[in-house]
Amino acid sequence: MAEQGDSELPKRTVKFPTDLSIGSLYVHQSGTAAFQLPSWWSFERTPYHFQGVTPRSATAYRYYWKQLGNTQDNVEVPADHELALVAHEESHNHYDSLAKLLPNDLQGLRATFMHRGDLRFIANLTGLRYLFLASEELNDNELVGLEGLSELQILMLIGCHNVNTGLSALRDLTKLRQLELNAVDVTDRALVDLAQIPSLDLLIFNEMGMSEDAFITYLTPLPVPRLFLGNCYNLTVATLERIAQTYHGAPRPLVEFRVYDNTLMNGEDIKFFLKSVPKGQIEIFGIPGMPVTKDTLKQIEGLTGLVELDLGSTQITDAGVEHLESLSKMQHLHLGNTHITDKSVERLAQLKGLQTLVVEGTRISKAGMTELRNSLPTCEIMPDEEW
Repeated sequence: MAEQGDSELPKRTVKFPTDLSIGSLYVHQSGTAAFQLPSWWSFERTPYHFQGVTPRSATAYRYYWKQLGNTQDNVEVPADHELALVAHEESHNHYDSLAKLLPNDLQGLRATFMHRGDLRFIANLTGLRYLFLASEELNDNELVGLEGLSELQILMLIGCHNVNTGLSALRDLTKLRQLELNAVDVTDRALVDLAQIPSLDLLIFNEMGMSEDAFITYLTPLPVPRLFLGNCYNLTVATLERIAQTYHGAPRPLVEFRVYDNTLMNGEDIKFFLKSVPKGQIEIFGIPGMPVTKDTLKQIEGLTGLVELDLGSTQITDAGVEHLESLSKMQHLHLGNTHITDKSVERLAQLKGLQTLVVEGTRISKAGMTELRNSLPTCEIMPDEEW
């Protein structure tokens, strides 16, 4: 979503090469529905569950970006609309064509298999707000090319190797609020620069091997209001303990926390974290695929401010759903691929504030689904009949 203060975008004609197309274009009106990382990259039918993220509204994601066509010839973009390019994987040898675009032609770019030196071709796209880069060839020397993208709000880096000082290029990006590092080979030194980005609102680590000492030393003092940890195999309960301590009395309270696929953490660790963190602050909590015990659910029951909960792919049963009944502010609930049955329907039907409910892959019958839809007529229940 465009932030206050972003310049309005005029009606414009974006000129692409006439002899080739390097990708597909998507458009949407600035300032409309929330633009969440990491779901934005697909632009298509967003899956219910991607790396621990429950979509707040499947309908909003499904129709938010409209396909405009291909990157070929002249493309007309309506006034006050953002334009995003999803480059085709087979077009990685043609990124040089981006160098001919004007600074505000693109607001979003998803580029994979970039070669060393390709980032120079997007240096002129200073109006970029959303950037997804996936390449093993993007290292320190390459990432320096990001420092001029002053409008960047959301950045996702995947598979970059040998990142030591490259993140220093992000320190002056004052609008950068969401950052995901996915399988990025960072040194502990790189985390020093990461901790110097004051505008971050959401930080996602997935498949990262930084040391626990560095994480605790450099990142927990931030603190960021929204933190995701996925498959970070060096992080343990000591990390959770420090996170919980950090947010007591912090000027920016923890409002969203997700942990998934962290094999060194278990149900007892999660229970300890929930006992220690200020409960009234957390609005969004997710532990998809993680061990869930009865004690864990008792602690979740105490998150009185919770508006979104992701327990997808956990071992929760009908007995566990009982602990969710008191969460009166709940709007979005993910219980997909769990063991719940029709016995949970009556309890779920009491959550009248629900806007989104995911029960795909459960043992709820077709009759149970019908009963849920009748009891929660304003809730989007997935799977829906169109999916």
